[in-house]
Amino acid sequence: MGIETFINTAFSTSIENYLYTKDEPLSSSLAMNVIIIRTLIAIYGELAIINPYLNKNITKKNGFDYNLMKYGFAEEKLNDFKNCFQSFFDTLQEKDNIFLVKVEKYLMEMLFLKKKCVGISSEELESLKYYFCLADNDLLKDYTSFYILDKRELDYYFAKQNYESEHAFDLKPVQKVVLFTDAYLLCGYTLDEIAKMTSDEIELANQHVYEFFKIPKEESNKRDLLIDAVNYYKRYKNRLTSGNGFVDLLLISSIISTILLVLFIITIKIS
Repeated sequence: MGIETFINTAFSTSIENYLYTKDEPLSSSLAMNVIIIRTLIAIYGELAIINPYLNKNITKKNGFDYNLMKYGFAEEKLNDFKNCFQSFFDTLQEKDNIFLVKVEKYLMEMLFLKKKCVGISSEELESLKYYFCLADNDLLKDYTSFYILDKRELDYYFAKQNYESEHAFDLKPVQKVVLFTDAYLLCGYTLDEIAKMTSDEIELANQHVYEFFKIPKEESNKRDLLIDAVNYYKRYKNRLTSGNGFVDLLLISSIISTILLVLFIITIKIS
């Protein structure tokens, strides 16, 4: 009587072989597909992997999928992991096996998701490294030599996952607060320079612009004041400033009013 399929033939056969060899020490004498099952058990515990197999529970509560996603492993990644494991199982005799590389990376992600959720001591992490095809893992060096083309690829990925598990990253996009073009040009910047600046560099450039036109940074309407100041500078080639943006605006308005009044008087006299 054949083995009843659980998830796919790769999992059914590998878990069954694990049960026959579970007392053997971890080494290259074990089939690599069985070592992958051992890796899952090292991360999640034997009950989380074997009980779903015995109960044929894949998707229900405490089933295989449920257990593998409990630390945050995404469902779409889990489905791809299953497919990659089957593809690796179907190509066990092939060198430089890309499917094993993908499976190993997914296992690493599972490991470090667990570390982020419940914590893993440095000693436990060191012991778990022996389940992976890392370049310095003598226990699995035969498999690393046979299956892994770039012997350091998984080392780098393991280190990357470990680093990210210990550091919080906020990947929200940073919006550049850009002023209008003439303000930058009058302060000596080129459009090409502005386009290449980071958000931090833009912020420094903006401070320089406001300082150049003597616009206090605490002014709530400083952008409007800057527009008036730039227009005045472009017309009279000079910065009219009292050190206070609001007063400057009043001065500019007063000058404009005076000019309009003079023009009005001249117009009346001519007519």
